[in-house]
Amino acid sequence: MQGSLRVTDTTYTNILSVTDETDASSTSTGALVVAGGVGIAKKLYVGSNASFAGAVTLANNTWNLIGDDAYLGDINKAGHIGI
Repeated sequence: MQGSLRVTDTTYTNILSVTDETDASSTSTGALVVAGGVGIAKKLYVGSNASFAGAVTLANNTWNLIGDDAYLGDINKAGHIGI
């Protein structure tokens, strides 16, 4: 069965399961597509690869990925760390 469910201004207090197994290849594909931001109060577990279209901030530090290189901090300022 295929269809749409739109919910606004509702709090759901039980486990929400999405059983569709559609893989994601962009921000508009996958079993669950969210148009706005996502706030997660506890741990996040990803069971496969993760892709990020922008910078990733970890514990108030930003990792920038440029090609095969990763940089901690602003690559345009002195003191950044490259890997």
